[in-house]
Amino acid sequence: EELSSQQVLSSPIARLLGYCKEEGPPDTVPRQYKYLAYKAYGMKLISFEKLAELLRRNYYALKEEFEQGSQEGDE
Repeated sequence: EELSSQQVLSSPIARLLGYCKEEGPPDTVPRQYKYLAYKAYGMKLISFEKLAELLRRNYYALKEEFEQGSQEGDE
């Protein structure tokens, strides 16, 4: 089953890396910086709290985004 580019661009990881533009304040964290922070979290080198701090995101908002993403992945 192929994924459309719209599905990929709306995935939680794509949103985390800044590929999805939503209404709101401009993102000031460079894409490569986000990528490295996410990779470090994925490799269990940093905690989720540190990930939120590095991405300059609210811990609870980021956690909710991750939970929504895992639910989307289960469908």
